[in-house]
Amino acid sequence: MNATPEQSTGTAAPSHAPDPPFCVDREALLRDGTAWLRRQSKIKPNSPDMLSDYELADILIMTVGWVRAHSNELPGFERLGSYFRFRSKAIEGWLGGPERLLVAEDVAALMNVPTSWVYANADQIPGVLRLGHYVRFRPATIHQFLAGSETCQ
Repeated sequence: MNATPEQSTGTAAPSHAPDPPFCVDREALLRDGTAWLRRQSKIKPNSPDMLSDYELADILIMTVGWVRAHSNELPGFERLGSYFRFRSKAIEGWLGGPERLLVAEDVAALMNVPTSWVYANADQIPGVLRLGHYVRFRPATIHQFLAGSETCQ
C-alpha cells in the first residue's frame, strides 16, 4: 500500500486550495486601503511630540494627500524615511491648540447665519485660516469671539 504525501509527513492537506497571491479583491482593497495605510504608519513607534500625516489631516479636516502635498509649507515638518511627521508644538503654536479646526458649516451653525455668509465674510471673522482655497477656523478663537459678541447684543 502506497502512502499519500499527507500520511508520510503527518500533516493534513488544507481543506481548500489557497488563493493565488495575485488574486485581489479590488473593492475590498479600495474600501480598506486607507485603514491599511493607517495601520502601516503606526507600525513605527511614534514620539509623543510628533503627529503623523493622518493625525494632522484629521485636525485640519483635510485629506492625507493634501497634507503630504503641502507638507513643506506646514510648520514642524520632518520626513522620516517614507513617514511624514510634524512637531506637535509647532502645529499647536500655528493653530492655537490641538483641537480640530472648524469648517464654514460649523461656524455658520454657531453664528446662526447662512454658510454663504461665512464664506463671503471669512476674512473679517477672527480665527480664519486659509489652506489654499479651503477655509478653516480656529475653534478657540471662534468661541472667544462668540462669547464676547454675546455681551454686545
